Amino acid sequence: MATIIPIEQEDGSIKWRATVRKKKDGKLVLNRSKTFSTKKLALQWSTNLESQLQDDAGIAAVTHRIKMRGITMSELIDKHVAYFNKLKPFGETKRYTYKVLA
Repeated sequence: MATIIPIEQEDGSIKWRATVRKKKDGKLVLNRSKTFSTKKLALQWSTNLESQLQDDAGIAAVTHRIKMRGITMSELIDKHVAYFNKLKPFGETKRYTYKVLA
């Protein structure tokens, strides 16, 4: 269930913070919040996110996107090389190209 609260700005205007928390087996698996200019936008965002979190696949997809935000390009290239090099070893040119990119 989402929580939507008003946040008063220094200039007196009101912004709305929507917070969505999801627990599974008593453990918190997701805690996301976002601030919006209108309550309607906050409600739409929280409703959309909650609908994505209805099943285990949705939870996995959302949490995977969050975890990928902190990965560097070098780490991503290393993971790519490790995965695809097992399937078919890279040639010399491709191997050196990835080495330069990483």
